[in-house]
Amino acid sequence: MRREARNIPSTLAALLLFQIMFLETLPVPAFPLPQTPSRQEDETILKNKLKDMVEQVRDRDEELALRRATIAKQRFMLSSAFLLAALLIVSLAVFRVRDKARRRELRNELARAQQQALSLQMNPHFIFNTLGSLQSFILKNDRDASNLYLTKFSQLMRKMLDNVECGFVDLEEEIETLRLYIELQHLRFGDHFDYEITVDPRIDLTSVQIPPFLIQPYVENAIQHGLLPGENRGRLAVEVKLHDPGILWVVEDNGIGRAEAAKIKSRKGQDTRPHGTEITDRRVELLNRLSLERYSVTTLDLQDGDGRPSGTRVEILLRGRDR
Repeated sequence: MRREARNIPSTLAALLLFQIMFLETLPVPAFPLPQTPSRQEDETILKNKLKDMVEQVRDRDEELALRRATIAKQRFMLSSAFLLAALLIVSLAVFRVRDKARRRELRNELARAQQQALSLQMNPHFIFNTLGSLQSFILKNDRDASNLYLTKFSQLMRKMLDNVECGFVDLEEEIETLRLYIELQHLRFGDHFDYEITVDPRIDLTSVQIPPFLIQPYVENAIQHGLLPGENRGRLAVEVKLHDPGILWVVEDNGIGRAEAAKIKSRKGQDTRPHGTEITDRRVELLNRLSLERYSVTTLDLQDGDGRPSGTRVEILLRGRDR
């Protein structure tokens, strides 16, 4: 037993020696060893990282600058819009105030012109001549003519006084007033002219309004300065008809014409322009300035086949206002 125990260490030693010799005969694998980067490579990596950081910072700065510029632009546009709106509001307010003042002055001037037109129709000369004609009928003991003349005269005066403060009257009312005036003149000067009043049946006389006293001055001018100075019996025609875009009044006479009438008035030392039509022309101008509607007056000198004056034609285009 002791001899076997002594042999154990030698056996172990032999085994270890055998293993060492066996391992030395085996090929040894080559394992890659970690390589440590050089200093130059470290600097390159660091520079690239710094460059990326600088570019990121630069991009952020540019983005912030763009945002600030956009905000500043928006603020400027808003401020400009508010300023422009304020200026526009102030301008509109000033314009409205001035426009109201201008229109008020024009209305006052139009009212004065209308008062002047009424005063011309009711002037002492006309009233004196009318009463003189009435007196002649009374002296002739012509009761029917006196009663008719007085009735028409009173009706005419009543209508004139009723319409003096009206900016517009019914077309029917204006035609009736004009008819009374022509009938009175015809009763006075029945031997000098005949007359005719024609109204388009398509016109609704009660639904259209026009300025009062606008036609009478042209009718008076046709009678006084066109028909009465003539040697032959004259003719006065008044026509009211539809005309796009309004109503057309036509006052036509076959009198001596404007040129001959101007010569007669010049020899008498009178103003060559009828005062009534001058005021009416001014009223037409004021009416055009006060509204978008347009009124126009056109005067035509008529001639016969030989080129001699054969009367006057006045066309008054009125854009009638609906009630």
